[in-house]
This record gives sequence, structure tokens and C-alpha cells, in this order.
Amino acid sequence: TNSKTKEINWIPVTFTTGQNWAWVETVGGTYRPANKDAILLNTADANFNGNGEVTIGLPDGMAGGLEGTLDLYFTEDIVIKDATIVAVNDAQGRNGTYASGQLGLAPAGGSNIINSLYDSGVITQRAFTLYYGEKADITIGEISHEHVASGSSFSFVDLVASGDEPGPFTFEVDSWTVDGESQSNFHAYLNTGYDQFLLSYDMAEKLFKNAFKECTFLEGQYLCYHDKDFPDMEFTIGGQKFTLKPEDYVYFDEGLYIPNLSIADTKTVYFGNTFLKKLVAAVDFDNDKIGFANAAESSSVEAPVDFLPTADIN
Repeated sequence: TNSKTKEINWIPVTFTTGQNWAWVETVGGTYRPANKDAILLNTADANFNGNGEVTIGLPDGMAGGLEGTLDLYFTEDIVIKDATIVAVNDAQGRNGTYASGQLGLAPAGGSNIINSLYDSGVITQRAFTLYYGEKADITIGEISHEHVASGSSFSFVDLVASGDEPGPFTFEVDSWTVDGESQSNFHAYLNTGYDQFLLSYDMAEKLFKNAFKECTFLEGQYLCYHDKDFPDMEFTIGGQKFTLKPEDYVYFDEGLYIPNLSIADTKTVYFGNTFLKKLVAAVDFDNDKIGFANAAESSSVEAPVDFLPTADIN
């Protein structure tokens, strides 16, 4: 920053398409955006009791020095202005969830890392490529084919720009097919700040009525008590077909086989990190395009996490 310079060799940082904050570690060791009187948090980390109070789970060390009032910004577009800090308890901190910083990749307009690097002459193309394999990899400043499978190529579609859309990385999906049931021509939002697929009850009932009929549906998730033959998930985007195998979207946790889906009362469809298990994603801001290609390698699904794995930035 202009005010302080700290020489470092590397910073573990999380990239996310879910927001455009530059969220870095301050000298005091707390995680805050540029506004020192504000904190950005995951909505999932907060408990709203309905009486005007909110209990927040913070990463270790974040609570240090918090006093008086501050603004709280949550990842689901919830903002609490001038919140009064009643009590701080470091024992409630969360371990290992957050990196030392976050860099938001959205949106194309305004202040974000892509535009800053472009305006500074560090990169010559406002673009990035994201690979979410065994070792996550992001390339900023170009459309990279490094992790694209032989014989595959990017299928680009328009980014949907509309005030009704949930975010800047929204695109049209030709079809999503599971066990013979299909949902066609809908918009989805690629959100790497979210691990699961998020979809509505109506859409889930149509898509999964055959696939998970032997599973229990509880609190927005399908819970399966045996290792049944789960079907493939097939997606067609820009005329190109992509397939997720059961091992790409089903994880095992405490005796249960759980498809990595979140079903809610929502009109939004999120494609989280699970969608990228077999794919490489590329965003071309200059042409307002997003593209997908089959990856040369893939990773198996794990229990949901809050953010994309960290990468070292040299």
C-alpha cells in the first residue's frame, strides 16, 4: 500500500469469483478489507438470532483489537452498518478456514485485481484461467491451455449481464441431465466461493427424482446410506458436453454418501467448485465470455469447504 511497505516472499491467498474484495492480512494479524472499520465474513459463519444480535465465528487471531463499532459485510449481500461489539471470545475462532488473504476476481468493471494488473501493464489481456485439480492453478492475464485435455478445447458462451442475475460469472447452460431427467436452458453462476451446486426445490425434484429416490432428503441435502450406483451428471454448455462421474460429486462422511448439492428456496443456480472437478474454466473480460474445457486431470470430491484451495503467489 502507499502507507506501508512490507517485503515478503509469498502470501498464501484465496481467489474467488464470489466477490471483488481485496482482503489481506494487516499488520495486526486480523483479516479486513481496505476499510479498517469493516469486516467481510461468510454468512455461514454467523448466527442471526432475530433480536438484533449476531454471533460470529472468526478465524484465530481475527478478534484481536476489535472494539467499539464496525460494519459487517457478509458474502450473501447482507450488510450490517455500525454494529456494536458486545463481547469478543477468541475461543470461538475457526481454525484453518481462511488463507492470509483473498483476492476477488469479480466484477469486470470497477476496482478489482484483473483491472488493476491490466491498468498497471502487468498483464496485456483481462482474462484468467482456473484449474481445480489435485493442485489448484490459476493463470491471470491469458487464456491458458496448460491443463486442457488432449482433443478438448474451450467452449465459450456469453457472460449474462443483467440486474436480475446473482453475479458477473453467470452463463446459460444448454442442459443438465441426471439419470434420464433433464433441465434445459437455464442460467447458472460460477461461484468459487461456494463448494456445492445450489438449486431450487422444483429443479431438484425434476432432476433427481430417479437418481436419489432411495436416499433421505433432509435440510436441503440428499443423505444416502449405502454405496448405490449413482448416475453420471451430464452438462451441455455452448454445444459441448461435460460429464461428472459419481466420484466427482459424491463424498463420504460419517457413514453417509452425500451428493455435493444444496437445495433451497431460491431462484439462483450456483455451480460451485464441485462443477470444476473435471473442467478448466476461462473468463475473457474483454469479450464478455466464459468458457469451459475438459481437464487433463481431475480431483475427487471432498466434504464441502468454504473457499477454493490456496495458491502461492510468487
